[in-house]
Amino acid sequence: MNITKYISCLFVFGLVVPNAFAGAWTQDKGKGLIITGTSYNQADRAFDSESKLRTPVEFEKLDSTLYIEYGLTDILTLVGNTTLQDVSFTSSEGPQFFRGFATSKLGLRYGIKTNSRWKLAVQPSLVIPAGGEAVPDGDLGLGGFGGELRLLAGRPLMLGDRPGFVNAEAAYDLRSDGAPRQITADLTLGVKLFEHVQFISQGFYRHTNDALFESDAVLANESLKLQASLVVDLPKLRLKKKPAGDDAPEEANIDPARRTSLQLGVFQTVAGRNIVREQGVLMTLWNKF
Repeated sequence: MNITKYISCLFVFGLVVPNAFAGAWTQDKGKGLIITGTSYNQADRAFDSESKLRTPVEFEKLDSTLYIEYGLTDILTLVGNTTLQDVSFTSSEGPQFFRGFATSKLGLRYGIKTNSRWKLAVQPSLVIPAGGEAVPDGDLGLGGFGGELRLLAGRPLMLGDRPGFVNAEAAYDLRSDGAPRQITADLTLGVKLFEHVQFISQGFYRHTNDALFESDAVLANESLKLQASLVVDLPKLRLKKKPAGDDAPEEANIDPARRTSLQLGVFQTVAGRNIVREQGVLMTLWNKF
């Protein structure tokens, strides 16, 4: 397997937490969140087995993502995500192209009651295979069905005189059909800059064990990615309502149950082993309902 197949992809639409709508927080019963977005990233260098950035590569990817949360009860939230990818890279077999779905997940987040400001949750998920990226340093479509167990912890806090939050997650991913095991750890820190603007900083650590799939070795690899973004609350949806009386003017009412936020961010792999150094930009829309 050529090193140019080292693909480290995580578009983190479930880990950013504007206004504590995601992360360790569960949705209220009958309420939910839909996140749609696009990210673009590319790489021209890869970290080798000694964590040195000295291997030239050609890698480019465009992701279109969908993430959904829905509160089944006040402590149990249905969570699902999928990604449509457009990937191109060069391997030992020449230029490679793929357009289609990557691995998807469907899970349940259970909120654990505590007597503190910390929010704790556990989230088991079914991992659903597809033809796109699934495992760093693995062929596209590598691996069958599997499971992930994720632990989440978050809390609001004050950073000086500004409100913010912290969210931490750790997950173990086990796949069938030759895919290696994966361990992830994520940390998110957010602070409200203005009434409707937040700054989000994040770190994502990934470790993948080595594996053998049809006599082709998937090398153990790891990476640390940093991301920074701004989340801006857009004006709330206004609904036109005709009051009683034919001659009465229309009134504009704000629906308090709906809110849309726009996230703009940049990210880059800052350290790794047997993995590409990816860098890119993202834009997502958060729709609360």
